[in-house]
Amino acid sequence: MDLTPLYNHHHTPSKNWKLISDLRDDLTSSSYSLNATRKIRSVQVIRTLVFLKPIEKYWQPSDFLLDASQGPDGFIEEVRALRQRVLGLSDEYFVILLANMLGEETLPTNLTVFNTWDGVRDETGSSSCPWVIWSRAWAAEENRHGDLLRTYIYLSGRVDMMMIEKTMQYMLRVGLVTYLC
Repeated sequence: MDLTPLYNHHHTPSKNWKLISDLRDDLTSSSYSLNATRKIRSVQVIRTLVFLKPIEKYWQPSDFLLDASQGPDGFIEEVRALRQRVLGLSDEYFVILLANMLGEETLPTNLTVFNTWDGVRDETGSSSCPWVIWSRAWAAEENRHGDLLRTYIYLSGRVDMMMIEKTMQYMLRVGLVTYLC
């Protein structure tokens, strides 16, 4: 996708600073989301889209996990070895991993919130709006983190996955409350 027409090459640092100042003012007004997203889109989001890599160039959770393709015996041995290694990790360590995983796994709620903002609204799920393209890429990135954490935690055998899965369902069902100060 050629983003050249979307990128305004005429923004100078002083103009960007003015836009950031205007953005702060917009956050305190009743129409904050529309004005804020328009300014963000015009200043930063479009610039960041050029840094999105093709999916094939990103790491994937399986790059860091056990190799299940080596057959059942080899895989089971790797799971046993992993479980031996994690025996020395503290419960506090797993609490941190679980909290991180729950945050990553409930990310769809955040994307849903973004998609409701005026100026960002993605009613089709495939909008070509730069902000929407970025937010979907962000969600995909965070999804990889959640997949890796969930699989590692599951294979460790150290947590009650049924309780974790129920907790995640409660979190998703309740939704996300956002406060912009």
